[in-house]
Order: sequence, then C-alpha cells, then structure tokens
Amino acid sequence: MKFPGRRKRSKKIGGFGLNNDKFSVSVHTVYVPKLGAVNMAETLRFNGHIRNGRIKEQAGRWYLIITVREETQNLESLAQPVASPLRSVGIDFGLSTFAPLSNGEKSETQAHYRQAEGKLRRLQRGLARKKKGSNNRKKWKLKIGRAHERVSNLRKDFLHKFTSEVTSRFSIVCV
Repeated sequence: MKFPGRRKRSKKIGGFGLNNDKFSVSVHTVYVPKLGAVNMAETLRFNGHIRNGRIKEQAGRWYLIITVREETQNLESLAQPVASPLRSVGIDFGLSTFAPLSNGEKSETQAHYRQAEGKLRRLQRGLARKKKGSNNRKKWKLKIGRAHERVSNLRKDFLHKFTSEVTSRFSIVCV
C-alpha cells in the first residue's frame, strides 16, 4: 500500500462523457463546451431524444458517440421483405478462399487485408528498435495504432459486405 502517484504526462485521457444539456447537435455540427463548434463527418441518423454523448480518442482520431432514445414504433412496419422465397445456400469456411458457397460460388480473397497485415508486421519490427520513452517511439506507436485500426476496419467492411450480399440473395443460409 502506498500513496497514489502523480499523473504522468504520457498517459492520455482517452475520452470523456457529456450530458445531454452540455452539448447540442445541428446538421453537420456539434457544439461542445470549451471546444466550440466541431464539424461532424455524417449527420445524426436517428430522430429522438439525445440522452448523452461520449467523445473518445482512438489511434489519433477523435470520435463522438451519441446515445439517442427513439420513440417505440410498430415492429411490423420495420420488417423487410424476404429476399427470394425458398432459396437456400450452404457456406463452408475454407482455407484458400474465405467462404465457398454450395452453389459453386467463391467469395473474394482478402488481399487488401493481407497487405495491411504485412505493413503492420513491418511497423512492429520498427517499434522494437526504438528507445523506450523517446518521441520517435511515441510517433511509431501512433502509426501502429492507425495500422491496427485500418486492419480492423478492413475486416469489418469485408464481413459486412459478404453477409449483406448473402442475406439479400438467399432466404435460408446453412453454415
């Protein structure tokens, strides 16, 4: 047991929360106290009462997460029609291709993902050569964080495109 230490300058805050009365959102702008007007990349998607918000930093980029309470709607109006009745497909997860389908189709390879992984490998080797606590090491860690975020985004994008394409074409999917 010891006294709490001083806060280090190298430690970052990571993010902070905002109550609904502390910020306001217009079309492409959010007004944050002590920051003023900040441009948003996209407009608010949901209509309703803004509950709260959180601003977070990830790999040198800042994001705003807004919690919105929507009014309850009729669930039947939200239901979308089924793609085509009684069309089915089986998916097998393979080694050479990501997911060959039972009708003979093969999903595209993840070449961009593999290329980004190679860059990440090179950056991590470079970080191992940097002296701990140096400014070059901090800059290199930021590069690695951005590379990790890119790999993550590439994987999420590929999976989202693949699953939406399969579910739009087939009504029954067996894995």
